[in-house]
Formats: sequence, structure tokens, C-alpha cells
Amino acid sequence: MKLNTSNSPFTEKQVTEINNLLQTLTESQQQWLSGFLLANSNDTTSDSNQQQLETEVWQQSQISEEQATSTTYMLQNKEPHIEANQRHVTLLYGSESGNAMRLAEIFSERLSDIGHQVVLMSMDEYDTTNIAQLEDLFIITSTHGEGEPPDNAWDFFEFLEDDNAPNLNHVRYSVLALGDQTYEFFCQAGKDVDALLENLGAERICKRVDCDIDYEEDAEKWMADIINIIDTTSEGIQSESVISESIKSAKEKKYSKSNPYQAEVLANINLNGTDSNKETRHIEFLLDDFSESYEPGDCIVALPQNDPELVEKLISMLGWDPQSPGAN
Repeated sequence: MKLNTSNSPFTEKQVTEINNLLQTLTESQQQWLSGFLLANSNDTTSDSNQQQLETEVWQQSQISEEQATSTTYMLQNKEPHIEANQRHVTLLYGSESGNAMRLAEIFSERLSDIGHQVVLMSMDEYDTTNIAQLEDLFIITSTHGEGEPPDNAWDFFEFLEDDNAPNLNHVRYSVLALGDQTYEFFCQAGKDVDALLENLGAERICKRVDCDIDYEEDAEKWMADIINIIDTTSEGIQSESVISESIKSAKEKKYSKSNPYQAEVLANINLNGTDSNKETRHIEFLLDDFSESYEPGDCIVALPQNDPELVEKLISMLGWDPQSPGAN
């Protein structure tokens, strides 16, 4: 519903400004604003003016079911809907290449959108003297080197490992670990910080998730599971499942082994002489629609596909069984 000069006491300019603002607000922000306006009106208006306001709002609520859910209708409520026991969220990341940081930023934005107060920072930025004020702690970290934490996570790990580390039985937590299964110490930093927090008495509210290089789906599920756990009403009724559209979007845009960019080979030139016993090839790809930047030091993983017709001919010529392991 949009305000206009005929159904409100506002001038045309005010109506335009209010409508423009309302279009940018989430549902939780509208609820908060309705409570703020009501509290402010209680301080500045007389009882008669308040009664008139409530009457006007009640009259508008009769117009249609759609209007009954509007911000104007909410003004007649005594208080906005605020989580009675909403806890503050601290989101820390340890990142070497930037993947953990980007996921933390997406998760922070999603939590903020549904009304949670979020402190987001890298582990080395976190002031450990504030550990007593922690409530809900969520950690996203990669693993570096031989199972070590990223450079910006060392101090936080050492703080938790110290013999004088505090009891954290007032803290709820969960860990998202990023890694690569081709390495021996897969997601070791995430496993370590998970164990450290548990040993200090913190309550794990969601099982640690260990992600391989194609981490998008696992990260998405981890975030959705946490939101379902912490995003409850004051009556304790769990909210409807929320899945981050931001991560879905990021997955669609970020190319990976499970989501490769389909590139045409423009040139494939052997740079060695005809008498050479090796081949060094110059290969050019068509990347007209490739939206990601490519800089010195980056690498491209090529996943070539053979022509199915040529494969069938080769199998037939060799007399192989196409269902045998050697032919696949």
C-alpha cells in the first residue's frame, strides 16, 4: 500500500518522501520504525490526539487485508515485534586468499537483513579482552600450509590455546572450515578452532562443516542451518527455513570445478620443432563472456572434453568394451 494525500494527513512532498523510504525498508526495519514512531507519539501528543491517531489507523485497517499488514497499521500496536532474547552475533574469519572473508561478508549481510546485530571482523582484529561479552560466535576459516591457520588468525588461535584462556560456557558457536581434500591436513585449522572452543566450554549449536574447493553448496547449507537455529520468535517458534540468495548468486557467478566456464579453443599451436621429443603448446581460449578478472600469478584449470563420436570410433577400433573401467 502507498500513502497519498487523500488517505493521510501528510503533504504531497511528505507522502513522496515516506513512500520512497518505505520501499527501501525490510519487514523487520518497518516493524522497528512503527514502534519508534508510536513511542515518540506517546511522548509528544496528548491523549486526545493519540486517540484520534488510533481511530484513523483502525479505519484504514478496515479497507483491505493488504493494508492490515502495512506499516501504518502497525502503529496501533503497543510495541514493535522485537526478539525478547535476541543474542548478539560475532562473526570472525581467518582468510588467506579472500574466500573466507567473502563468505563472512555474505553471512553478515544475511544476518543483518533479518534483524540481528552483527560484529564482523578478521580474527586478528578481534579484541580478546571482550571475550566475556561474546554470545553467539561463528567462525569461517581456511587452512594454510601444513594444517596451519591463516596469518590473520594466529593470534586468536594462540589466545584460545593459552593455559589461561577463559571459560566460554556462555558462548554458542559453530565453525565453517574451508580447505582442499588433496592436502593431508584437510580443513585442519577449522577442526582445531572447533576443538579449542569446545574444550573451553562453548556450546556447539551447529555441527562444523568442512568444505572442499567447491564450497558454495556446503557453505550455503551451514548458513541456512544456523539462521534456522538462532532466528526464533520470543515464543520460541522456529522461523521458516531461510536460504541465502546472496550465496546462490555468488555460486552462479563464480566459476569452479563444478561450475566451469565453457570456453572455445581458438588456437592450439605446438611451439617445439618437428624433431623435438616433447610438446609445449600455445593455447588460446575465447573468453568474451568471462566476467572474472585474470591477473599475473593466477592459474586456469582446463577440463578438456573429447568429441563423443571420436571416442566411440576409438573404442570400436580397439575392440574395447565401453562399459569396462579401462574404456571410461
